Amino acid sequence: MEVATAAITLATCLKDIIRLVQELKRTIDKIPKNRRNARKLSDELLEGILEIEAFYKAREGLLEGNPELGAAMTNLLSKTMSVQQRCVQLYTPLNHKGLRKIGATVKAWRECDQVEEEIAELKDLVQRCFRRFSMMAIARLEQPVTHIAFTTTRIERRMVHLQTMLGRVEGGLTTLQGSGLAVSNSMSIHPSINAVSKLYLHQQIETICDLLRELSITETFAREQPEGCYLLPPSFVVSTFTISPLVHDTHRDVIALAIQIIGLLKGNPADISIQDGALVMLDLGIMLGALEMYSDAKAIGQWTVTMYRALVATHPAVYAPYLSLSLRNLSGVRDSGDAVIASLESLEIARGQVQVYSTLQTHLEVADSLIAYWSVLAGPVEKHLEVASEAVAICHSILAELASVGDSQSSCLHLADVILGNDQPWTDIARTNSSMWDEEDTLTLKYNYASALYALAWSLEMDNRTVQAYEIQLRSLAIFKDLSQTEEAFIDDLAASYAHLATPAMCEGHSNHESLAYAECAVELYRTCVETQPDTYTPSLLCALWDYAFLLHEAGRDTDVFHVSEEALELVRKSNQTAELLAQALYASSGKLQQIKQIDAAIILRTEAITLYQTLPSRGPEPVDSIADVLMCLANDLILAGKHDNAVAACKEAVDILQAKQEKDDSHTTSLKLAASLSFFCYITSTAEDYDAAVKIGTKAISIYRNMFQILGAEFKDIANYITAIQRAVSASSYAADTRALATTAAALEDLLMLRVDHREAVEIPLMGAFCDHNSLLTEHRRVRDSVQLSERILPLFTLPLTKAAVAAEYLGALYTYADNLYDVGRFKDAYLTLDKGIQLGSTFSGDNATKELALWLSFIHSLQALILNESGQCAKAESIMKLSIEASKEHLIPADVILLAYRYCRYASILQNLPGHLDEALKIGQEAVTLCHTFATSPPALSIQAGLAYAIRSYAQTVADSGDAHQALALVQESTDIY
Repeated sequence: MEVATAAITLATCLKDIIRLVQELKRTIDKIPKNRRNARKLSDELLEGILEIEAFYKAREGLLEGNPELGAAMTNLLSKTMSVQQRCVQLYTPLNHKGLRKIGATVKAWRECDQVEEEIAELKDLVQRCFRRFSMMAIARLEQPVTHIAFTTTRIERRMVHLQTMLGRVEGGLTTLQGSGLAVSNSMSIHPSINAVSKLYLHQQIETICDLLRELSITETFAREQPEGCYLLPPSFVVSTFTISPLVHDTHRDVIALAIQIIGLLKGNPADISIQDGALVMLDLGIMLGALEMYSDAKAIGQWTVTMYRALVATHPAVYAPYLSLSLRNLSGVRDSGDAVIASLESLEIARGQVQVYSTLQTHLEVADSLIAYWSVLAGPVEKHLEVASEAVAICHSILAELASVGDSQSSCLHLADVILGNDQPWTDIARTNSSMWDEEDTLTLKYNYASALYALAWSLEMDNRTVQAYEIQLRSLAIFKDLSQTEEAFIDDLAASYAHLATPAMCEGHSNHESLAYAECAVELYRTCVETQPDTYTPSLLCALWDYAFLLHEAGRDTDVFHVSEEALELVRKSNQTAELLAQALYASSGKLQQIKQIDAAIILRTEAITLYQTLPSRGPEPVDSIADVLMCLANDLILAGKHDNAVAACKEAVDILQAKQEKDDSHTTSLKLAASLSFFCYITSTAEDYDAAVKIGTKAISIYRNMFQILGAEFKDIANYITAIQRAVSASSYAADTRALATTAAALEDLLMLRVDHREAVEIPLMGAFCDHNSLLTEHRRVRDSVQLSERILPLFTLPLTKAAVAAEYLGALYTYADNLYDVGRFKDAYLTLDKGIQLGSTFSGDNATKELALWLSFIHSLQALILNESGQCAKAESIMKLSIEASKEHLIPADVILLAYRYCRYASILQNLPGHLDEALKIGQEAVTLCHTFATSPPALSIQAGLAYAIRSYAQTVADSGDAHQALALVQESTDIY
């Protein structure tokens, strides 16, 4: 009866607490939006209590009737009720008016910060209750493990009992693993040895931090004079701990170390020495990181830094190297917010040590700190290159120094022979204490050298210098392979080296077979790493798998592509436990699937990611932006799949989401995000061939960018996207029927001229393209004189000679249009000189530089120049130039260009007619033009070819008439008319 009553009380408490927290959240949701922290805390509070409810329901048989849990939940209920009542005061009732309303509001705001603190404390209390539930459930799984639940508060001070207690813990955990299937049926999940060990170890770390917090208040440390190992060189003392492949053994070691520290801290404060514990804390932080207990590793790392700062204040010369090491370790902990600051401080301390003690070991410490700094560095690639290059140079110099003094370490000499060679310059470093160099130092040097080369290879790749990056990475790989033969701990570095060589950028210029071999090695090694440290190495394995799939796709091994991508997706779903993380991972994976042309699979993943994002609570802009991003990528995939209507709908939904966001948050960032989405929408709509709509959308995107450019001035950094938006809008305008397209291209041209002032190189090609498109539209609208004036304004902006083939091709097109318009307005001489200028420019490009576009525009120029010469009576010269135009057209013939070749045949025939004795040849060329159009009559664009056929027949009829066959000429004219 008592058990039933306790269980009912526990369940009732949970129900009441959930009701109160839900009421609290509803209250918080009504307060002004700028109290976002309170909203976030209330969301997290509700999530926490719902987790307790789910845990209780799954393990009710284990938890029922426990008075300790009942007391904890009663306390939590009381605290929740108090906080909920306080939160009600934050909401100003609607029936308050005038001064009463103002007074109530002021009072609420005064207490808002305090209430937020109370909510945060309540959230911490919920978390502690959840841990208590967990520990109680674990303790009741098997009686021998009951001892674990109480060791947090009753650790034996006498260290003689340490081994006995560890034996009990290990025995209990083993019993738990063996009896997992015999547990009550109400259990839905059976915790593993590792899960129990981590939970227990986390309790020890919390105890250590609490004890250190209490101790730091007293500030009583008995022995401040360096002693023991601190009297030795730091390099003799630094931990060389590496994680054991057997993770439960490592847990046992770390638990032993944690209990040892707790024993020290629970002693008499007068007898505690900070230096005794600091070095042990270094090892503990490294071990916790290896066990993927990152929050605990960070906490221990921060305390270790604090302890060494106190020691450095008394004896900087002795303790500074250890402070540098502790900072370096802290910067390497995942999710460490101050990683860059910590690594930079570590580097500065190491540099200072070199100034005082210039030994090989102190130089090696600088290289180590540089590598750590590089790994957390953000910013321009130049800084990455600078840091990595310095680290490589230091390692290289140390190696050269050791080789030059004839160091007895054969492995180091062998490394020097491999890397330095006989022709490498050796930088002189002070040779003091080189005799103290040992095998451990050699191992560290080899590892740091390989790591520095790896960092340099990545930096060179980021700088688009992939040839050099590849060579450097091969050198790094060689050292890591050498290290991994004797030290299993370096397997992850070896995997990273193989993986880098298999990335798409690094594979360019190398055989697919060689790259596949590197990718296979990377995948196999990372699979091994994931077995012991899944959280750490799963992302790396995923990257390696996708790169492997890409290479298999390039090799045409579609079956293997399917299996590898399936493994990657299975890993994605397994390793991302929350909806938000899974949505992010699916979104990233869909992009990888698109790269290997699995478009349908990519569409499915993107759709699933959108669904997951939509289920997330609206907390800040992230879900909204993510949904819009995924929708735009989905639209691109749908275009590739030929589903144009669906693509337009998806992209429109993304734009609508961002427009709604802008109405609430009209910030610069939101406006630029909306402009980018409109630009992409313009592209998608153009691809779906709705050009008039695309022009309207593109014009709006340009307008937003223009406005932001004028507001931000020099702070505007979105130049590339602004130019892309202009290009998309201009491209759509070229095909649009709407007369407003001309206004769009005119405005785009002015925008590019504005951007050209400070961004000349970036704008050069887009400016020429926009000019040509706008010119073409002016010509189509019969505004020939406006086109001439525009050409005379824009063309002088480009300085000859042009060295870029793409710009030169656009320039030749502009010259042709300009000359054609000059011809139309009767300025024949100017037209001819303009064409001659184009021919001279085209002749400067030959071989690989002579692109198809250049050859095409030269054929246009030759054709128009031949026409002008023919009309001026220079028929022989016109005939030779027209031949050049026809030869260029034939060389690049595709169905879309048939009409151009036919027109040139017709022009060539008319020139031949003016040459004595060439009438038969003119008839033959005219017939060839007609035959050519008949041959491609059904090819796209069919309408243009039919029009070309009609023109060719009409031109051929004129030549036939000149030959004296009036009857056939009349029949040809009738045929041409029927086609028209």
